[in-house]
Amino acid sequence: MYFDETSLNLWHHRRKVWMAKSDPFKVRLAQVQGHNLTVLGAISSKRSTLCYDVNTGTDHKTVLTFFRHLCKEWKFSGNVVLVMDNHPSHDNKALQEYLDKKGISVRFLPPASSPLNPIEEVWAAVKRHFRVKWRRQHDVF
Repeated sequence: MYFDETSLNLWHHRRKVWMAKSDPFKVRLAQVQGHNLTVLGAISSKRSTLCYDVNTGTDHKTVLTFFRHLCKEWKFSGNVVLVMDNHPSHDNKALQEYLDKKGISVRFLPPASSPLNPIEEVWAAVKRHFRVKWRRQHDVF
């Protein structure tokens, strides 16, 4: 099973600005940029669905709550291996005790190895979907 979280920003920002080299201008960013949504999720080759939860951040409590929900929804039987990155909220005593109790062993990915986690492809698709939907609603191309 693979676990990770991603953030969706609820504001629009331009990544590229076209301007003449001879007449550059400064772009001012909004001081208040809106809110973030954090989506925590897990996928497995044994399941056909993504288990996810939407929250406003990622901390130890949020991650533990997600895994309580996940264990109820997926009803694990037997040994399960959980692969996740080294985000600080993933490494806490309460979470480790809970996962041990449920028969879930944890394997942490090496730093900067996101491509090794297949859930990253899910997050890319989710972000792409919301970006396109937001642009259509706001007539931004």
